[in-house]
Amino acid sequence: MSDSSQANRHGLLAADPVLERHRAIWEQRPLLRQIYTDLYERMAAWLAEGCGPTIELGAGPGSFKTFCPAALSSDVSWCPWLDLVADAAGLPFSDGGVGNLVLFDVLHHMPRPARVLAEAQRVLAPGGRMILCEPYVSWVSWPAYRFLHGELTDCRVQPLAGDPDKPVFEPGSPWSANQAIPTILFWRDQVQLAARFPHLTIRHRQALSTFLYPLSGGFEKPCLLPRFTWPLARVIERCTGPLARWIGWRCLVVLQRSPG
Repeated sequence: MSDSSQANRHGLLAADPVLERHRAIWEQRPLLRQIYTDLYERMAAWLAEGCGPTIELGAGPGSFKTFCPAALSSDVSWCPWLDLVADAAGLPFSDGGVGNLVLFDVLHHMPRPARVLAEAQRVLAPGGRMILCEPYVSWVSWPAYRFLHGELTDCRVQPLAGDPDKPVFEPGSPWSANQAIPTILFWRDQVQLAARFPHLTIRHRQALSTFLYPLSGGFEKPCLLPRFTWPLARVIERCTGPLARWIGWRCLVVLQRSPG
């Protein structure tokens, strides 16, 4: 156990203020909880069984445990509701010892995503899964992500090219990001992904969240939907679901560890 983990257990470290704020927002925004509940349930449905423990990386507010109480929640910064501190680019788990890695809005914050995928390939047991929910760059979401969102959205980067230790964006803080990374890895560069990580197979990928998510405001912006419109908004969300490949804002990706 690391020195920081021992200090966490004894309550010697202060909780990350950003995570505390996000946890408070989660409690205050029912529409946001509804949207994320749907996403968490989709992720939980893909959990592999009988392969080993489920570890949530970058757990943030720690909400996934509501849908999978047996999961161990972790983040790079400590908070009292988390089970352990862990860095996705250097996991403290043995080879083949993990059944599932769950990452919600984590990979696009990783300046060295190839190292994260290499760690997943190392620690996942055969048949184990890496389940990710991330921003998705579509024709509709790209302008908003690029010009209106506080995080970088740069589609020109090549996260699988060159030195895996060279960051693909400037890692100024744990909240630095490039929202285009998941779309690049799992759509544009999927051939390179298969060549670089032959034991990680894309089992499932899906664009999601066409309507409700951008109007909910997320964790940072005000909600743009009056409460009385929520039932109609959910109907529109279902009807526009087949168009998510072109107008979606989120994606769900499942990587499975093959034998070998």
